[in-house]
Order: sequence, then structure tokens, then C-alpha cells
Amino acid sequence: MEATVCLNCGGRISPGDRVCPHCGAPRHRTGSPEPWPPPGARRTAKLAGAIIALLIVAVIAWVIATWPRHSLTSHEPVVPNGRV
Repeated sequence: MEATVCLNCGGRISPGDRVCPHCGAPRHRTGSPEPWPPPGARRTAKLAGAIIALLIVAVIAWVIATWPRHSLTSHEPVVPNGRV
């Protein structure tokens, strides 16, 4: 068995070593690599986007509902000091 290269730091690992003498990483990785992004992250991001969009629409609706209507729809002339 010949020396192998550490997958973490690139250092040489002797055949009898279970971990890298340079960085301490295990000689062989166990299991499959974790998927990126993690499962459910895309769904969480879509949900966050939907909530933000809903909040923006709610704020715009509130601004429109509370906007002073008298200044936009009044057809009577403005008379200073109430004199005609």
C-alpha cells in the first residue's frame, strides 16, 4: 500500500495512518457528501420570498387606503380664510 493524499489539506498520509498527520482529517470520508443546498432550503427561500411579496402588497394597499382622498377628489375651490 502506498501513501495517499489527504482530501482535506493535500498532505501525504502513510498507509498505516487513519487520520492525516497534518490536519487530522479522516483518511477516507464516510458516507456520501451532503447535498448543497440542503433539502428544503429552496422551499424555505420560496416561502420567504412569498411572505416578503405579500408584505409589500399589504403596505401598498394600506398606503392607498389611508391616502387623503379630499385633496385628490375635491372640486371646490380653496378659499383662504373662509372668504368668498
